[in-house]
Amino acid sequence: MYQIIGYLQNYAWGKEKSKSLISKFYLNEKDNKEENYAGIYNDIFNPFFKNYLELWFGVHPNGKSRFKIGGKYLDEKTKYEIPFLLKILSIDKPLSIQVHPDLIQAKELHESAPQIYRDPNHKPEMVLAITKMKLLIGFKPLADIKMIISSFKVLETLFAKTNYKSNDLKQIFSQLFQFSQEELKLAIDDILMESKLCKNETSSTSTLFNIFGYDVGIICSLFMNFVELNPMESIFIKPGTIHAYLEGECIELMSNSD
Repeated sequence: MYQIIGYLQNYAWGKEKSKSLISKFYLNEKDNKEENYAGIYNDIFNPFFKNYLELWFGVHPNGKSRFKIGGKYLDEKTKYEIPFLLKILSIDKPLSIQVHPDLIQAKELHESAPQIYRDPNHKPEMVLAITKMKLLIGFKPLADIKMIISSFKVLETLFAKTNYKSNDLKQIFSQLFQFSQEELKLAIDDILMESKLCKNETSSTSTLFNIFGYDVGIICSLFMNFVELNPMESIFIKPGTIHAYLEGECIELMSNSD
């Protein structure tokens, strides 16, 4: 059995390093200095690394793991492809709302725009919560989305431009992204002032607004299912499922894709 060193991704929405679960999974500073790894991989003790979001264990070119002894990459010592990527996540601020492609879409996107879609792999994900974790996943039933729209005067007025009471989620969602910035501001102010949703979702809406301001994702989040995982609970996110991690720490296992 060999000890491996994960690759740190220090994105701004990660936790402060002194409070991050990632630091507990990582080599301590003494070991790091003794092995003199600072020059051959991203050194987490660099003072510019203020936030720890993801620690990767795998062979993806955007963040390869190394063996502690010798410092070689995993794929330099094994003749087998490693088809998965394991991550530890320490989330302090909400990540972006996102949707991952299936295998066919991933190959097409990578061929057409490799500078954006960096590999041809799909990205199914499984998340295991280590601490209490909050996330948004999937769209609510269409009837619930219509009820939300009708609960807010400004939203109902804006969506009245289209037949939002039809059974077409795509039409409703597309209309949302056609709002002007002024319309978005009016709608979000109305939501924050007159919210009739449950406490958890109202809290998430306010949190998102405090971070992102008048962003279309604030309204989008109202159309998504709010989920809270307790430690050791898990959830599977298949390709094509809209989702966003809000806060918490977890282990995430996915196909070898970024």
